Amino acid sequence: MRDLINALDSIVAEASVFKTKNSQYVPGRKLGISTSAQGAKTLALIKKSIPNFNGNEVLLIPDASASPKYNVGAGPMSYKVQRPNGEIIQLNGSKSAIEQTFNDLGNSSSVAGTPAAGVKPKLPNKGDTAEGLLGAALFAKLLHRQNGKIGQITTDDVWNVFDNLDPVSESDYMVKSEDLGGATDTI
Repeated sequence: MRDLINALDSIVAEASVFKTKNSQYVPGRKLGISTSAQGAKTLALIKKSIPNFNGNEVLLIPDASASPKYNVGAGPMSYKVQRPNGEIIQLNGSKSAIEQTFNDLGNSSSVAGTPAAGVKPKLPNKGDTAEGLLGAALFAKLLHRQNGKIGQITTDDVWNVFDNLDPVSESDYMVKSEDLGGATDTI
């Protein structure tokens, strides 16, 4: 699955908050902190500098001339966002880390966050969640072998996969299944 996504990434240019040509990421655009591993890392960094920061805040892209109240992280790139209370946060890090931190939540006609006329806010990307569910369902299918064939699974089978994951690192988990023929599936 990861190889497929990496291949698609090389074919399809990903939306980037740094995109300059015909950019949709202009002042007033709404962003949310992603629930991805990178989003969680950035959120932890922000909370070290701003303890009352809520990870569910809808952030706005401010004017480029806005002066930051908080300077978070270190790295070659920087990106500013505005909190609902008007405070400006400047995030510093690699381009990919900053890009992976945000979900696009749609347009806003003002810094106060009122949606522009006729613009429906875009929901955050659910791809990370869907990928995990698909992987767990695939593994549940591999575990549910009957008479040398793969049987039907239920939602409980998928949740059982999640309940039995062993952490290999901070963001990676592993489960092993002994195949009927002696081979081992590692997913």
